[in-house]
Amino acid sequence: MHEDNQILRHLLYDGRELDAVVGDIKESLAFYSSLIDKNSNIEVRQIRWGIPHFFLTRTDEHAVIIHYLSCEAWGSGPTWRCSRHSSLYSLAVKEFEHLWTVGTNTTKPGHETKVQ
Repeated sequence: MHEDNQILRHLLYDGRELDAVVGDIKESLAFYSSLIDKNSNIEVRQIRWGIPHFFLTRTDEHAVIIHYLSCEAWGSGPTWRCSRHSSLYSLAVKEFEHLWTVGTNTTKPGHETKVQ
């Protein structure tokens, strides 16, 4: 999620401060961005608008989805791993592409200006 996403402050849990979460976002972005230097097949984007209720990692062969639950610590929800031949993988790809199209815009949905 992008640090400027308006919904971010509403997702804080267990007394976490917004500044600490923004620090985590910046640290994660730096880490994943450094992977790009090692592998040209990796892309990193942040969601400026919208709320993902899951963590999604997708490769050409598998998708791993961690569902966010209000009753569990962030990232500790159920984990689903599926192969590219499953309907869950197809749905994960569809959601992934939707978030990249809508969630990475610099303006609100309906007023799209793509980030280049």
